[in-house]
Amino acid sequence: MTSAAGNGEEPRALRASDAERERAVVVLQEHCVAGRITVEELGDRVARSYEARTRADLARITADLPSASQAGAGRGPARSMRQRRDRRPVLPGHAPFSERFQVSKPRARVRAEALSTIAPSLHGYGYELRSFTAEMLEFMLEERPAWTIVAAVLAFPFGLLCLLHKRRSRVVLSFEEGADRGTLLTVYGVAPLSVRRAFSELRP
Repeated sequence: MTSAAGNGEEPRALRASDAERERAVVVLQEHCVAGRITVEELGDRVARSYEARTRADLARITADLPSASQAGAGRGPARSMRQRRDRRPVLPGHAPFSERFQVSKPRARVRAEALSTIAPSLHGYGYELRSFTAEMLEFMLEERPAWTIVAAVLAFPFGLLCLLHKRRSRVVLSFEEGADRGTLLTVYGVAPLSVRRAFSELRP
């Protein structure tokens, strides 16, 4: 009997590495920016990517999305993962993002510090804490886009209906117990450039 490895086939149960999970997250972010998946789908798939045990698990998360060669037809050479991660966010306005940090502190302490430091900062940008558990903090921002005010003035009185529209952005902090009593802190969601840059500055 010939093994799968002997046939040149990769075993589906082959374990995924942290680097492979990070690459999957970067790919998902690009698909979200391109409009192929929604922000809600991005958050769900990012969480599943970090929880993936095998390469097959990661493959299933992006099975309905085009490959890099298909999605990037006509674009220049793709940047390496290191180049992507080393660059500070530059996309203006509200955009999806995700960051992951290994913290050498217990989960309860990391969560408490996030509530005392990160939560007030997000509140300054208009984000309100909507839900919290031992594993997650969820912040939500609701704001009225500038175009709704313009439409209300130009199309008065029917344009006043535009004022009912609000843009909702979510930022989630996820806490997972890591090795040696440490914590894996994952931050993802949609935020303005200043918030995304602030989180990127926390990278080691």
